[in-house]
Amino acid sequence: MPRPHGLSRLSVVLLVAVCVVPQAGACSRGAKYPSSVVPDQVVLTFSGDPRTSLAVSWRQSPGGTADRVEVRPPEPGPSRTVDATCRTLDSREWMTVEGDPVVERCTADLTALSADTEYRYRPADPARPDATGAWHRFRTAPPTDADPVTFLYLGDVQKGIPEWSSRYQAAVDRHPQARFTIQVGDLVNLGARRTDYDAVFGGAVRAFATVPFVPVLGNHEYFLGGETLFERQFALSGGGPSGPGHCRSFDYGPVRVVVLDSTSDKTLAAQAAWLAARLDERPDAWKIVAFHHPVWPPRSLFAGSEVREAWMATLEGHGAHLVLSGHDHSYARTVPLRAGQPAPDGTVYMVAVAGSKSYGQEASPRIAKGIEGTPTYQVITASRERLVLSTRTWDGAEVDHWERGR
Repeated sequence: MPRPHGLSRLSVVLLVAVCVVPQAGACSRGAKYPSSVVPDQVVLTFSGDPRTSLAVSWRQSPGGTADRVEVRPPEPGPSRTVDATCRTLDSREWMTVEGDPVVERCTADLTALSADTEYRYRPADPARPDATGAWHRFRTAPPTDADPVTFLYLGDVQKGIPEWSSRYQAAVDRHPQARFTIQVGDLVNLGARRTDYDAVFGGAVRAFATVPFVPVLGNHEYFLGGETLFERQFALSGGGPSGPGHCRSFDYGPVRVVVLDSTSDKTLAAQAAWLAARLDERPDAWKIVAFHHPVWPPRSLFAGSEVREAWMATLEGHGAHLVLSGHDHSYARTVPLRAGQPAPDGTVYMVAVAGSKSYGQEASPRIAKGIEGTPTYQVITASRERLVLSTRTWDGAEVDHWERGR
């Protein structure tokens, strides 16, 4: 397992000692999020071309029988069903969880969809209405890059997960134009603790079921082998050189998004080559890259040298416009940079935090805007001609604004 950046071996040992021993009740909240035969924790994400496909996952108890998804296009189109794959998710594979340790996690790929079309869907067992989920809606991506697209970018959560989950739902309600969300890792505090994910999904039911969620692996997702639990929580696919679905790329209107796994130390060089190819495929797009550890962190404790040495030349040499990261628990946006120096046509690097845990910053001429002690979310809008960032506190107030034109 890669050793999480910024965490000592002693810290890992202490986490194991505190959270794996069965009598460590502080690590268990399973009874608060019980499963049932009715599907819940429905999560949309991208598994292929967002114009024609989406992936959906959900949770149910071992007695649940929903093994397909019913999909309805706009009237008068006929509905159809898509088979799902369900597998047992036993939290005792990773660590002791009280209350509800064994559930099923089901996934299905919804394909052959029409672009820019709203669909209704639900996890279903046609023979058992009592084991069929609620109806939800989603909209596929536009067919070309002619229309602007808006999405959300979120930094680390890790602490205060239930409060964050409710705030995320409120932000999605506040920005109905947002077509997907990128979260750059450390969504949970302990990757091997399934109840952290239960808390993530619990307060934002409609958000996760209607707005595709693009998760990124952080060092906390890796704790105690938690990367495999991450893989089973989300219906991910991708051909990158790290683990299954850890590296992904997709196009959404005028944007090319590339997701990397910065915690996987042994694959950094291979990911750089894969990244270069993905960026070169869309020379006309806004190129946005997301990974957990920042290239230019706002404090020297997290120097970022491994990721900077492995990826900075590729990012800048292949035209990345915006790099989205987290890990340092504050907000920072650099000036456009090339090799660490200001350049009008350079790459802008960002760090953000969405949860309650906060670190300080150090002054740097590279930082155009820095904010300490304030969790935020980011609204990014891209058209063919312009890329616009609006950073907001969770009550919706704008605290930073940045634009770039062609």
